[in-house]
Amino acid sequence: MDAVDRNLATLDEHLRSYLGGNLSPAEQQIVGNFQRQLDQLIEQGVRPAYDFMQQGRFEDSNRAILTRLQPAFMSLQSTARELVQTQLAAAENQFTESEENFSSLLRLAMMITLGVIILLVRNWRDWPMSCRTWSASSVPELCRQSVVDQTH
Repeated sequence: MDAVDRNLATLDEHLRSYLGGNLSPAEQQIVGNFQRQLDQLIEQGVRPAYDFMQQGRFEDSNRAILTRLQPAFMSLQSTARELVQTQLAAAENQFTESEENFSSLLRLAMMITLGVIILLVRNWRDWPMSCRTWSASSVPELCRQSVVDQTH
């Protein structure tokens, strides 16, 4: 029973750690049900079956497994499945929302880039011919002056 107790303690530790996470109200309710069903499984199924085995009462142990432990386990398994489905749905919703946010941000970046390109092209024709061939490292003084002159 020591190994069973250690495993149950480890399970309880993991469950408490999980409960400390960011759970939705629906998840909290399901986890609460899971915890109650787990306690019931242990107290009404695992412990009696184990106690009967230690006493050499194997028929009673088998009966406890079939009538108490197995139904409690099936209920616990159903609740665990419900929790997983709830978490998968939440993860899918978060993923879809993230995709939509990324798409919106990408569209915004594309619109800004397109706007800058349009402004550059529209204003390109107003620049003096000598300014259209300048490199980024050396803007001719004439271009600087003509840009200043056009703004006044």
